[in-house]
Amino acid sequence: MKRSERVAEAQAILKALGLPRAQQNQISALTLLALCGIRVNDPWNRAKREGRTVTKGVMDFIRDQYKVSYAPNTRETVRRQVLHQFVLAAVADYNPFDPDLPTNSPRAHYAISEAALNAIGSFGKRMGGRRCWIPVTPARVDRDIRKTTIKTPHSRALPRRETGQPLARGT
Repeated sequence: MKRSERVAEAQAILKALGLPRAQQNQISALTLLALCGIRVNDPWNRAKREGRTVTKGVMDFIRDQYKVSYAPNTRETVRRQVLHQFVLAAVADYNPFDPDLPTNSPRAHYAISEAALNAIGSFGKRMGGRRCWIPVTPARVDRDIRKTTIKTPHSRALPRRETGQPLARGT
């Protein structure tokens, strides 16, 4: 697979997750790929939830895996215009592995949210010989997984159990 194809897939995911056009650009797509740890030839189901700092995690991953280098002063732009927006859209979590870190900690990190990870892991799967994808749209701002909606390709919401898990048909 070409790098440009992988970036285009990431942009399609951002669009399906309901992010505004400003967060569907190349740097946002590359940031999504970095948060998921997806290299050029990795399938989407290899996405994983890992804490990544802005410079040594996200920007270094983009440089090493996608051969795109950004100037050091781009760090703040990535943080404010991409990662902060991902957190607001519940696509990423801020300091999920150490929530008590102070705001200005050098160990501050981001990770893909669990709801987004579940949706991204299904991207490109085949069912009945056809590629399909049922995106999970993370509930904006509210981090309660029970408020996450799952929609079918026909925009029909699936019923849920009290635990927040979708009900299988016939249960």
